[in-house]
Amino acid sequence: MIAGKHTVLIPAITAVVAATVWLFPSLWQTAAILVAGVTFAGFSSPRAQPKPVIAADGRAIKAELSNLAQDFASDTKNQLTTSIDELERVNTLLRAAIETLLSSFNSMNNHMQAQRETALTVASGKSSNLTFT
Repeated sequence: MIAGKHTVLIPAITAVVAATVWLFPSLWQTAAILVAGVTFAGFSSPRAQPKPVIAADGRAIKAELSNLAQDFASDTKNQLTTSIDELERVNTLLRAAIETLLSSFNSMNNHMQAQRETALTVASGKSSNLTFT
């Protein structure tokens, strides 16, 4: 039934419900009775008993913790190795992309310089040695 530490609540809840029924309108009376019923049902419902703690051997706990630590270290090492490999691949790809871009920009710069020289030659009137195809 209701545990001993909650026994004091029975008269207190009963007094509150009685005062509510006596002094307040029917809406509050109904609410007080419902709250009291839910409270009593909650206190009288069977509680799950805590499982007893099994006395464990210190060596077994130490061995289990050691195994867990080794598993954690192994998993962390594997993840870090994978991350480092991926970072190296990204570094290689970036290096190749940068080299390709620099080569392309240098080629474009050379082409623009040649066009500039041609434009300056045409503008200065020294176009006698230019041939147009």
